[in-house]
Amino acid sequence: MGEHLAYIQKVGGSIPSAPTKIREKMKCISFKISKNYAFEFSFLRFLRGFDDGLDLVDFKCNFDWFKGDHNPQFNTMFIILNFKIFELGIYNVNHVVK
Repeated sequence: MGEHLAYIQKVGGSIPSAPTKIREKMKCISFKISKNYAFEFSFLRFLRGFDDGLDLVDFKCNFDWFKGDHNPQFNTMFIILNFKIFELGIYNVNHVVK
């Protein structure tokens, strides 16, 4: 645990999603579909090294109706063996003004 905390402090408080040598730029398509909503589709990205952990299969699909930044929104993603096959999102482009 101590070495992880030292690593977090060394990199400025955040842990990268994958080691630099295997990190790739995700392919992404995004555009506005109306005045208030945008569509985003990302695919084919290696998320992290196997020495950091293993996501065998992860499928997520959710609707978020909570009134907050970029909500309401719809998100879905599919991961196999630390490789993100796709992520799709439709979200509100506006921020909540308090």
